[in-house]
Amino acid sequence: MHLDEIDVKNDLKSPMIFDNVTKRILAEITGTPKSAIEISKSTNIPLTTAYRRLHSLVEQKLVRISGIIIEGKKNFLYESKIKTV
Repeated sequence: MHLDEIDVKNDLKSPMIFDNVTKRILAEITGTPKSAIEISKSTNIPLTTAYRRLHSLVEQKLVRISGIIIEGKKNFLYESKIKTV
């Protein structure tokens, strides 16, 4: 696993990274930002699980959030800071 801006070994919460669900989410958003709904559909992970995991990854600074506005509604896109999973 190559890291961009993160040193996961020094993060006490890093064992979560090795969870299968987290790996699938990170692989899905490496290089291409996606919404939680897109992530959920493409990985077959329940939407609530995807949101919980994304929130945790954002808190750990492993995922960045960007936003776009479509038809007056905010949509958040998630992108991994990790180059490869």
